[in-house]
Amino acid sequence: MNRLWIIIVLAAPLLIGAASGGSGFNNLFADKIIARGRGVEVKSSELESIVLSAQVTLSLQGTALDDAGKAALTIKALDDMLMMRLLVAKAKLDEKSTGYLVAKTAYERERNGFLTESAFILQIESRGMGTNAFRDRLYEETLAKKVLEREFYPEIKITDAQVQKYYEQNIAQYAQVEFCRVRQLLLLTYNAELGVEIAADERQKKKELADKLLVRARKGEDFKKLIKEFSEDQGAKESDRELSFGRGQIGPELEKAAFALKNGQTSDVVRTVAGYHILQLIEYAPARTAPLSEVSADIRRGLLEAEVLKRSPDFLKRLKTEAAVEVFLTPR
Repeated sequence: MNRLWIIIVLAAPLLIGAASGGSGFNNLFADKIIARGRGVEVKSSELESIVLSAQVTLSLQGTALDDAGKAALTIKALDDMLMMRLLVAKAKLDEKSTGYLVAKTAYERERNGFLTESAFILQIESRGMGTNAFRDRLYEETLAKKVLEREFYPEIKITDAQVQKYYEQNIAQYAQVEFCRVRQLLLLTYNAELGVEIAADERQKKKELADKLLVRARKGEDFKKLIKEFSEDQGAKESDRELSFGRGQIGPELEKAAFALKNGQTSDVVRTVAGYHILQLIEYAPARTAPLSEVSADIRRGLLEAEVLKRSPDFLKRLKTEAAVEVFLTPR
């Protein structure tokens, strides 16, 4: 129930291309305006970039579109772009300020889900954008959500009984796997940009360094300082990034090492395709089902969002009318 904002969920992935730019329609129509309203407009190059990005994603998922499907995707993409921009245009100054902080946190959370900075960047680029475009997408998504919250939340009441009922009917989704949180020192042996391992003699040097660093860590040196000085995971060096994962959510070598540790313990040197890792356990939690007291706020928020979905189509239609939006299937 984390992201029930249909307009945002549908529009945000499509907006990726617009944020990162495109050139296909640019060649065909000299980047003319294909939709316009008060305070908003959409150019042909933006739309083509969005559609191409979505087609690539669908293709990777094994879905090929015929001409009718491509036409429907184009119309949907254009409508979602307009809706997102109309919502963002209604954001107030305080919403923009808090929205920036929320988007920044969301970006860092996404980044922290990857072992290395290069792995994160490769994943973002595989979606058809760079990291700056990804930040922009998160910011726009946050602003749009805040506008919808302001418009609808005051008039929607979710009772404790509704929360209890939802929890009981969906209790399986609150089962939590065995979990741990670690710090990681990583010496890379894989060149992600070239897609190859480094030379054997360089790998040996890094293995020897990893062994020496392990000795220092186990003698009591500050592990965070060792990370900042030696780790080649740039994100961890710059932000004290920690890794959090459950059983089955990370590679088997790291999972085996991490779950064998007790709090404060440091692992042996672990070899993976990425390089040599040393882990230090910060927190461990056994498998369990989260009680209602822990998840009631999330459930209430999800029920609010679901109710917003029911009410938002008329509101979004009104926004288009108020902005006097015109769509030119033949660009002008």
